[in-house]
Amino acid sequence: MKNIKLFFVINVAIASLAQVMADLYLPSLPSIKTFFGTSSSNAQWTLSIYVLGYALAQLFYGLISDAVG
Repeated sequence: MKNIKLFFVINVAIASLAQVMADLYLPSLPSIKTFFGTSSSNAQWTLSIYVLGYALAQLFYGLISDAVG
């Protein structure tokens, strides 16, 4: 029973990570653009790449979730 609770907590944390990250990351895009000396579109690409990686990771976590139950 303890493993199921831990598994549930980890899944909830992973599921909420993308929303929390986007809320924290979006306000910092102008600073990222200035710090790295790049264009706004390049700074926005970093968020797109993160979301794509997160989506691909869901395929992996989904398979594990299905296998474990």
